[in-house]
Amino acid sequence: MRRRWIIRGIFVVPILLCLVGWGWSAGHYAQICYSTRTANFTCLAESGTVVLAGGMGQQGSLGVSTVYYALLSPRFWPAIRVGKGDTDFGDHYYAGFSFEYVHTADDWDIWCGVPYWFLILVFSAVLLVVWRKTRGGVRAIAAFPVEVAAGTNPKQTG
Repeated sequence: MRRRWIIRGIFVVPILLCLVGWGWSAGHYAQICYSTRTANFTCLAESGTVVLAGGMGQQGSLGVSTVYYALLSPRFWPAIRVGKGDTDFGDHYYAGFSFEYVHTADDWDIWCGVPYWFLILVFSAVLLVVWRKTRGGVRAIAAFPVEVAAGTNPKQTG
């Protein structure tokens, strides 16, 4: 029984982290970036969205760099951005999801954002499956016994 609750607890942790992250990202912007001379990978959280971005070309300093600041106007929902450059091949934003591909002469970048509400929904569905799979079996001793009084069985009365 203890093992069952440990397994369930492990699957509850991502949901709690997403809830805390969603609340925190409403008023803050945080970014961590790993950059080499030829490529970069970025993960950021802001306005209820987790964004993974990557591309060619150096972004910031070499190695790991971080950016953090408080937002002036807190938002639980991401702002709708529209690409205004001639190098944008497509900006797609809907219900907090975002995808963007930017290509220039010397580099390219891909941006993919997922809202926290979707992550919470996915982790909750996984938790539901795990919860059902880790359900204990019914033990006969713990089940409600049905007592039949002697002489009340129709087969016994004749």
